[in-house]
Amino acid sequence: MEQTRKHALPLLLLALLGVLGFLWWSRPTARRSPLQLADEGHGPLIYRSYWLDIQNARVPAHQLFEKITEDVSAFCPGLLADFTKTRGAEDFLKVGDEYDIRIFGPWNGRVRVVEMEGHAFTLATLKPHPEAGQIRFELERQGEGLRFSISSQARSRDALVHLAYRFLGGNRVQQEAWKTFCERVQEASGGEAAGEFHAETRELATPPQVQEVS
Repeated sequence: MEQTRKHALPLLLLALLGVLGFLWWSRPTARRSPLQLADEGHGPLIYRSYWLDIQNARVPAHQLFEKITEDVSAFCPGLLADFTKTRGAEDFLKVGDEYDIRIFGPWNGRVRVVEMEGHAFTLATLKPHPEAGQIRFELERQGEGLRFSISSQARSRDALVHLAYRFLGGNRVQQEAWKTFCERVQEASGGEAAGEFHAETRELATPPQVQEVS
């Protein structure tokens, strides 16, 4: 009897491991959050543009853009905003990657890289981000220098977020965060700012239909 139990114990352990293995491999996988585009939002469509011109850059444009895409979070002000990659390789940015963006206040949300073109990349918001829309980061030649710009088009996710954004100064927080981002790009270029940092905001009461991106 004792001999039988000794032989049965390993079989029971193997059976238990088999069951646990089956449960592990058959577990439901986490689904990717769907895009949350501007036509799904609430209130006016808001266009925001921020840019800084750079002169006497010592780093070529393609190398500077590589620096940005290799570590986006390094260009963010830690107290106001932060990028944390949640999907994709750690050492570079590519289409399909996802990031958690934490902006001071109730503006945290997840985004996906939906386009990379030349020296530019575009992020689209994912549900349930407080905003619905896209934001584009671009480095381009401007005369004999460079211009780094950040431009977005977005609406609030819903009426509650729309009110919170108005009363809690969301636009001001975002402007300060992206100002620091632009200034850190200028510092990484080895050049100097050619003029002041620029910020523009305009609203469309009736937003146009936005085509979905993959």
